[in-house]
Amino acid sequence: MTEIKTYGDFFAWCEKQGLKSDRLISVAFHITPQSVRNWKAKNSQYLAGDTKAVPPIWLELSCLGFEAARRHSPEIMPSFPAASLAWFDVWRAQHRLNTLELTSSTFGITRQAVHNWYHRNKTPRWLPMACRGYEVRIRGGEEEVSGPAPVAEATATEGVSQAAE
Repeated sequence: MTEIKTYGDFFAWCEKQGLKSDRLISVAFHITPQSVRNWKAKNSQYLAGDTKAVPPIWLELSCLGFEAARRHSPEIMPSFPAASLAWFDVWRAQHRLNTLELTSSTFGITRQAVHNWYHRNKTPRWLPMACRGYEVRIRGGEEEVSGPAPVAEATATEGVSQAAE
C-alpha cells in the first residue's frame, strides 16, 4: 500500500503515476500550482532537518484514492466530482466520524479547517479523493468502496478541462 511520509515520497509517487509537472500535480489533486511549489520547499526544509515539514494525512489518502480510481479507469487523470456537505455528512456517519475532532484527525488537518467547510458551505476539491483513499485504507487495500458517490457541484471534468486551456 502507498505510504507518503515525506513530500519527497509524494513527488516520487507522482513521477511513477506520470504526474511529472507542477501543473499536472495541481490538477490531479485540485490544489494550486503554488501549493505544489510550497510543498517542494517544505521537502527541502525536511531534508535540512525540519521534521515538522511533513505532508498532511489527506495527501496520502488522496494518493490511495487516485490509485483506486485509476485501476477502474484508463485515463491518466481520474476525476472526482465535488462533494456537497450533505454527501460528506452521510460519508462521515457511515465511517463513524461523528465529531469535528475525529474528522480533522482522520485527514490530518485542524478542527478549525473542518469547521470552516461547514461555515462556508463548501468542501475542498481534494476531499472526495481522500475519502476514497480512506475507504481503501480501512479495507486493507481492497478496491471495492461502498457508499454514495459525491454529489457533483460542478462537472467531473471541469478541473481537467480548465487546466488544459
